[in-house]
Parts: sequence; C-alpha cells; structure tokens
Amino acid sequence: MPEAELERNGVVVRQQIASRLTLTIGRSDVSDLIVPTDWSECSRVQAQLWWHEGIWWLRDGTTERPSINGTFLLDGTSAGHGLALRAGPDLSFVIGRGPLAISVTLRGLSRGVHAPSPEVVGSVASGAPPSLSPEDDSHLIRIGRSPDCDVVLDDPSVSRLHVVLRPHVDGSATVEDWSRNGVFLNGLKASRLSRIQSGTTLHIGRARYVWQSGALLQANDFQHYDLHVRQLMLNGRLQDISLSINGGELVALVGGSGAGKSSLLTTMAGHNRSYHGLVAVAGEDLRRSINALRPQMGFVPQDDILHEELTVQEVLRFAARLRLPDQEAQEQAVERVLDVLEIGHRRLSRVRQLSGGQRKRVSIGMELVADPRLLFLDEPTSGLDPGLDRRMMRLLRQLADRGQTVVLVTHATANVALCDQVVFMARGGHLCFAGPPRQCLDHFEVGDDFAAVYEHLDGDDDRIQMWSEKFRSSPHGVLPSINPLGVGAPKPGSIRTPIVSFPDVSRFISQVRTLAHRELLITLRDRVTLGLNLFTGPFAILLLALAIQDRGVFIVPTGEITAESMPLAIKVVFLITCACLWSGISSQVTSVARERPIYERERGFDLIPAAYLSSKMLQMLLLGLAQAVMISLTVVLLFDLPGGLSIGDPCHGYGLSALLTILASGSLALLVSTLVRDQRQASSTSPLLLMPQLILSGVLFPIEQLAFLFPLVASRWSVKLFGAFSSLSSLSLDVEIPGLEPLDVSPYASTTGNVRESLGVLLTQWLCFGLLALISLSRRRGL
Repeated sequence: MPEAELERNGVVVRQQIASRLTLTIGRSDVSDLIVPTDWSECSRVQAQLWWHEGIWWLRDGTTERPSINGTFLLDGTSAGHGLALRAGPDLSFVIGRGPLAISVTLRGLSRGVHAPSPEVVGSVASGAPPSLSPEDDSHLIRIGRSPDCDVVLDDPSVSRLHVVLRPHVDGSATVEDWSRNGVFLNGLKASRLSRIQSGTTLHIGRARYVWQSGALLQANDFQHYDLHVRQLMLNGRLQDISLSINGGELVALVGGSGAGKSSLLTTMAGHNRSYHGLVAVAGEDLRRSINALRPQMGFVPQDDILHEELTVQEVLRFAARLRLPDQEAQEQAVERVLDVLEIGHRRLSRVRQLSGGQRKRVSIGMELVADPRLLFLDEPTSGLDPGLDRRMMRLLRQLADRGQTVVLVTHATANVALCDQVVFMARGGHLCFAGPPRQCLDHFEVGDDFAAVYEHLDGDDDRIQMWSEKFRSSPHGVLPSINPLGVGAPKPGSIRTPIVSFPDVSRFISQVRTLAHRELLITLRDRVTLGLNLFTGPFAILLLALAIQDRGVFIVPTGEITAESMPLAIKVVFLITCACLWSGISSQVTSVARERPIYERERGFDLIPAAYLSSKMLQMLLLGLAQAVMISLTVVLLFDLPGGLSIGDPCHGYGLSALLTILASGSLALLVSTLVRDQRQASSTSPLLLMPQLILSGVLFPIEQLAFLFPLVASRWSVKLFGAFSSLSSLSLDVEIPGLEPLDVSPYASTTGNVRESLGVLLTQWLCFGLLALISLSRRRGL
C-alpha cells in the first residue's frame, strides 16, 4: 500500500493512500491525501497528481484555479498547470514557502499502479496527446464505478459499467451508453450508440472529459464546482447581479422581503431560464449545459416535501432508488446520508413523528443521496428555534467542508458568520454586498451586528442605489470576466452523431417498480383513508337494502309483473352505479394533487412522467379490484340475482361492471387531480365530477338531446352493464298502462353485443383519461 509522509515545522504525519491513477491533495476530507485541517497553508484542494505516459504529473490547485500558497518541486519550480515528476522510488514536492512550508513525500506509488493506455488518461497532460495506431482500433475504454474499469469514477450516480468508448484510427470514437443515468455529449443526452469526433465534451456523472484526437482528457475538478454569475437580470426581479462562489464554500443570500433572494437562488439552480446575463457552473454555461449539470445540483425547497406515512429510511431509500443506478450504490448512499445528517437513530421513525429540525434534515437527505456538488436551499432554518437554527447552519458548514458548494436563502443573521460568503440583497433585486462576513460588517460599518445591515438597506431607492454603487466600486465588487465552455455553438465536427437510439425501457421499468412500491406502502399505512375507500360503497348498498326490504327485486315474481317492478329495479341498479362512481372518484381525485410538490421535486431529477402515472394507474387497478370485490359481495349477500343468463354468471358480471365503473370514474378524477393546484381544490371538484354522471345516466329522465355526451360519462354504460346482468328487461310489462309512460328497456338488454359495447366504452374511458392525465403531467416542469 503506498504511503505519504507530510512534514511541517518538525511535525511529521504519515498516512496510507489508495493506488489510483488520479490523486488529490488538500485539507478537504474527500481528498485522497488529507492534510491536517489546522495546517492552514494548504488549500482545501491543494494539488493533483495523475499518471500519463509512464510518468507522474503534478498540478497546483485545480483546472479552474490555483491553490492559495502554491505547489512547488524541490528545486523551487512552480507546478503550475502541470509538471512531470522525476522517476524514482519516492515522489517529493513542497506546499507553500517559508518556515511553515509542508514537505510531501510519496513512497511506493510508482510501483503500485499499472500505467494505462495513452487514451485512458484521467487528466490533462502537457504536450499533445498521442494518436492511435491502426491496430488500436479494437481497444475499448471502459468507464464506470467498478474497479475493473479502465477509468474508475467514485461517484454514486455512475453505474458500475457506465460507458464504453471504442476509439477509431481517424481520431473519432463510438460511445456505447450502458448506464442508467446517461452520458451527455456537448451538453445533450447521448443515444444508446453515438459517434463522436475530436473536441467532443463528455459528462459522466460529476466528471467532464474531452475526447481529443484519440485521447480522453479530464476537463474539470471532480469534487468542487464553482459558480459564477455575471450581469444577471431577471424580469425586474434581479438587477445586474455579479458574484463568484468557489467550490466547497457555504454562502448565505440575505435580505428583506422582495429583495430577490429566492429568484437569485432558483436562477442559479437552473429553474429560471428567461434570465439575461451569464451563469457558469464548473466552467460551463448553465443555460446550454443544464441537462448535463442538473444531476449535480440539489435543490431543497422551503416546505418539507415528504410522505408522512413513510419512515426516514424508506424516504431516503426511495429517493436513492429513483436516482442511483444499482442497489449497492443505493444502500451505501442511504447509510452515508443517515451518518452525515446524524439521524440514524430515527431511521425507523415515521416522518410524521419527527420534529421540525429532523424533518428538514430528511428533506436535505433526499438530495444528498445523489451526492450533488452544488446544494441550494430555500430558507432551511425557517420556523426553527435559535438552537436548531445553529445546528442546521453547522450541518451546512460540514457539508461545505466535505467539498459541496452550499448556497442558502435565509432571513436569520445570527449564524451567518459560519459562512464563507454572505450576499446581501436589497429591495428590487439590487446586490449590495458579496464577500466574507467580517468584511461585510466593515463594509456597512455596523460593528458585530449583522441585523443592523437591514436598517441600512431599508431606506428609499436612492439609498439602496448608493449602497449598490459602493459595493460595485469596492474590491469585492470588481470581478474578472468569465468565458465558460459551451457559450455559443459547439465546435464544428464535434457534434455527436447518433448511430441508433433505443427507448430507456430499463429506467422506466425501474421507476415504475419503485413508485408502485412506494404507492402501495402509503396506501396500506393510511388505514383511515383505505377503510373509507373500501367500505363507503358497500355501506351505501347496505342502507339501500335496508330501505327497500326486498331481496328479490331483480327476480321475476311468481305472480304477475306489476308496474312497480321495473322502476324499482332500475333505481337499485342506479344507486349501485352511484356507489361505484363515488368509490372511483373519491379515491383518486386527490391522488396527484396532494403530492404535487413531491412530483415536481422528483421531476427535477429526471423522473419519467409516464412511470409516475403508471404507478398511479396500477394503484387504481389494485384498489379498484378490492373495491369491486367488496361491492359485488355486498350485492350478492343482500340481493338475489337472476340465473340462467346467456351473457354469463351475474355475480362475475357485477364484479366486472363494478371494476370498470370504478376505473373509468377514477381515471377521470385522476385527470382532474393533475390539473388543479392543490388537495383543497381537488376535493372541491368531487361534486362537479359526480353531478354530470347522475344527470347523463339516462335513468332519472330522458336525455336523448344530450346523447352525444354519452361516450364521456361512465354512468350511462355502467347502468347498462348492471342492468344487463340484473336481467331488467325480463321485468318489463308487455302492455301499456294508461297514464304511465312506457319504459325503454332496450339499453338493459341481456345481450352479448350490449355487454361488449359497454365494457369497451368503459375500458376506453379509463385509458383515454389516463393518457390525458399523462399529457397534463408531462407539461409540468420540476423544481
């Protein structure tokens, strides 16, 4: 096992390091070689080592920025953007200068790592990359999380075998996507097989590579994502905002109501696309590369959007199953998040049993399972007492120290001193300061009281403009220009060429299984709602039976048929239909509306709308089966059904009729649930959905003039089905009675054609309303 020795002012620290092709050195606890945190001469990411062409190379800092005090060879030469280390048993270099410089010696590293082929280099090396010879055309470059891959990425969102590159002698390559979360070429998601040319950018998880003349070159810092904003304008809500956030920093956006804090946060998180100006993430234009960057950006809304019926462990596990590629990565992510958030002792507790601070941690944990490099939080301390406020800020500080860039909106200023930067916004979206907390106090001349800054920014527009201009002219307000990758059109010839594209069936099936499992747990654990859905219909039929006191209402009497036989039987069929309609509507009308924020949050990390709707349709089918069985059993127990029908057994017919009625009405309710804003509005639409069903059933009064609406309502076809299996036509009188309008019994004929037509219409309604619900869901963007 390779070993590192660090020496500073006579203090020696030794530690073992992994045998890898790329190593990072710094104070961050995600570095491969971790320098003691109190050795402040060393940056969080001080230097990088990588193997190329049989030589170890050393770079100071990252590709985006150098370290604070520099990295040097033993002869004093700066490592800069990349210098080769002399071959030998030990590799040595120095961090910083002067008496507190840190000497670093690595032993056993060169003997412990096998040199990869030239095209499998994980970092940019000096000089031109080598080209491939014709015999290299069959060589494969495997990239993934598995140790067996040629390029190993320690990223939970990366599959064990994520992508295979097949280089060609002309410098191009074929990209084979074997992953669940996809590969992005020049910011666009790749097809199953794609052909790339020299200059193509590949995003694989949090890593970015450039394919250059047969070589795969690392183009970013895997661990730290910078964020730069220049001259940002947003519909009058943000006014010419420019600021820079370094990777691994904790930044607070502070200001009064109407200052544009949330607008700035959501714009940097990629939720507002209509802005003017530049937002660059990890050196790339956010607008152009949003699809590739979004998996590395977590967003925690102000409200705790959680399923209260699930346990903490289940919430995190379902979030991991939707985002991460395999069970190994999912289980490791859940345990990591429970440990980082210090909520392992509540893993089996239901969400409804948690305190406000614990719920907020679980909400943050849903984003942390994918280990995003940038984490945006909208008022995470809102509603917390001062003690919980400080604990939450310390937690965010720890996340930033682990290498994540954390940006939050807050009104509270008691703990902003824990941040690396504080950004003060004023009314109208004006930026009045962005920099270290201590210098913020000096800038506003308020001593040690951050709350006093609010008083300075609570004046008229001229006073706000004065503070904004003062900041612009200060050293913190003068920022260098940014020229990110991806601005403008891609390089000619580098655009991907799809060879063949297959639908992502495996990801769809995986999401359906995950969502259906979650839906089943939620349904079973909400016992009150489940009981109401199952027993409301049977209870209504029981009351009906007690009211009429006639079990044989559907049986032809032994004597003569009376004028009341047919109307009474139709009323019973109509009320059974109403019970089925209400069972379907009441169980589905809030199905999507009550968890709309959850859907929008999950939609933000690539949830497939069709998978979400499929889980709802499966839940509707299973619940509908149970409801239909309960209703049909109640009818069989309370009423005598006719026998000897040519269309089949009436007991089975009642069950099938009840099921399709529940599905058709439930699908309509599900469609409405996707259109309304919240659960309250959804509940208010229930009478509106039921009334047309009652009127257009054709039972209460003739409505031939509205016959064109029959295909849209389930009640008409449900009454026909129940009537056919109740043999209503056998109860009709063959003679006319003066003063009594004759009843048309043809809709209730016990014929195969009548049954097939009614079944077909109800089944079509279920599918068509479901398709419309899918269209409605697909139009909703995620958070």
